[in-house]
Amino acid sequence: MPDPITVYQTDAAGYYTGPVIAQPSPREPDRWLIPAGATTTPPPNAAQGMVARLLQNGTWVVAPVPPATTPQEPPPVDIEDLRATTTIRMTVFLNNGVRLGHLTSQEYLTSCLGYIPAGPLSDAVDQLPEPDRTLLRGTWARGSEIDRMHPGTELIRVVKGMTPEQMDQVFGIVSPS
Repeated sequence: MPDPITVYQTDAAGYYTGPVIAQPSPREPDRWLIPAGATTTPPPNAAQGMVARLLQNGTWVVAPVPPATTPQEPPPVDIEDLRATTTIRMTVFLNNGVRLGHLTSQEYLTSCLGYIPAGPLSDAVDQLPEPDRTLLRGTWARGSEIDRMHPGTELIRVVKGMTPEQMDQVFGIVSPS
């Protein structure tokens, strides 16, 4: 097997970041696993304040060091936007409900069979207006996806005595601080 070789890594804009070692390919003799953005052609020397930059055509040029960018703070996350756009698989919903202590073993097993557990939850679903009642029963039976803001989700939250934040946990939503 051939020895590793030195290749020359660039960033997303093509600026030289330093040498890296490319390992030989275990499947193809005399080939190396060269990282994305790297080249086997050494960069030219660059004076202070300058840096080598690899162009798309594979040639190196010497360019001024680009100005440092200040990382931008991400915009604040609105919890209502997260809730409005979060959907999870029904199996994840049920698994999380059990793990977090919001569903009993019996409710979980009944739900896994496609049935809404008898008792307060089933009674509450029966009170939903159409088409929400039918859609929730279908979602439950098919084991498909469930939306955080579906009327049935809110109904489950209220019947189970959960806070909005507890239901968010079931959906994997972490409240922004």
